[in-house]
Amino acid sequence: MELLIKHVLDTLAGLGHSERVALFSVQTAETGILAGGFNRGEFLPTGQIIHFTNTPLAEILETRKPATFNGILLDDILPFPSYSHQQTGFTCLCLPLISEESEGVIGIAVLAQEIGITQPDYQLQILGMLRTLIAAAMEKARLFQLATMDSLTGLYTRRYFDIRLHEEIVRLQRHGGDVSLILLDIDHFKRINDTYGHLHGDYILRGVAELLLNTTRRDIDIVSRYGGEEFIILLPHTGIEGAYVVAERIRQNCQDYPFKTPTEEACLITLSGGIATMNQVNLLNSEELIHRADLMLYAAKNSGRNQMMQYGLTSSL
Repeated sequence: MELLIKHVLDTLAGLGHSERVALFSVQTAETGILAGGFNRGEFLPTGQIIHFTNTPLAEILETRKPATFNGILLDDILPFPSYSHQQTGFTCLCLPLISEESEGVIGIAVLAQEIGITQPDYQLQILGMLRTLIAAAMEKARLFQLATMDSLTGLYTRRYFDIRLHEEIVRLQRHGGDVSLILLDIDHFKRINDTYGHLHGDYILRGVAELLLNTTRRDIDIVSRYGGEEFIILLPHTGIEGAYVVAERIRQNCQDYPFKTPTEEACLITLSGGIATMNQVNLLNSEELIHRADLMLYAAKNSGRNQMMQYGLTSSL
């Protein structure tokens, strides 16, 4: 999805002759998410929640037609349409992205346009065709995310993990190398839920998920919610020593992470983990590899928690 959004922003900036572009994903009639930003050749962080109420974007959602409004800068960087008459030197061309299936607006592209410069008719026609293609691509990407992503944590689902693990084993059989698994469990998670409630438990799950994503290779490793408070990480091209380094870094980062209780007091969260590795010489099927990691997770739990153990070794900290 991220690569798709970057390509969309780059294309819109080029064809729209705009140095600043923002792409908003519609969540409800009142709110959306900044899916991506483009500012003078630089792609910007995303995920900010945007409120449409009393802004021109609410009008775009209702009319489902392109329109131009006065422009302001969101966070002093990205273009955002406004009813204000303040002179900012640019306007915002707003393009609704409409789903073919639901016929609803699933996104809005906002292009900064220098005042006094109008788009030729042929350019508007190209942008019109482009927004149809973008909407179709975003819809497919959204459906893929629904099928492969855990809605609470934003991590991959167990089903998707199983598919990727099978693919990695096939690759290993053909080309050799190593692959490792880290199976993780949040220590005393039931106690956390019982003490602070399930909403706080969800907060912990999301925090651990973010920590895992920030500690692994986003374009290579597969981080999944395995079930409940368990997570599993697939590490392609990684042997036992490299996997242990990653696992221990995760353990330490979690221990140091500033989790809070609902009353804003410090809340220590720790992880236990089991690590298993295989290579072309020592091939296993998916179930066997996961079972080895699970055995080590069980051993780590029984040895006092807050530690990582490798199959075939009893290393712990």
